[in-house]
Amino acid sequence: MSGSELVMSGSELVRSGSKLVRSGGKLVRSGGKLVRSGGELVRSGGELVRSGSELVRSGSELVRSGGKLVRSGGELVRSGSELVRSGGKLVRSGGELVRSGSKLLSPKG
Repeated sequence: MSGSELVMSGSELVRSGSKLVRSGGKLVRSGGKLVRSGGELVRSGGELVRSGSELVRSGSELVRSGGKLVRSGGELVRSGSELVRSGGKLVRSGGELVRSGSKLLSPKG
């Protein structure tokens, strides 16, 4: 899954496993977490979330969006382009999405 994987986005280089992150030639590391302000790079636990270049890495999957991303628990919820990740599945809706229990409910429909 992780190991020594490498993710390249634009001119930035992100490496997971060894916990190495380069942004524009800069390196930011804080304890076991990685938080970068300005380039919108936030790492939480074993997941990597980037806002700006729209690169989101969750587990062994890669999700790209064009807006903001919000992480809640072990799930990924995005508002704007209506991208919601539940469990190991990916759900897209044309409107807003609401999660209730283990199901996904849409107010539109």
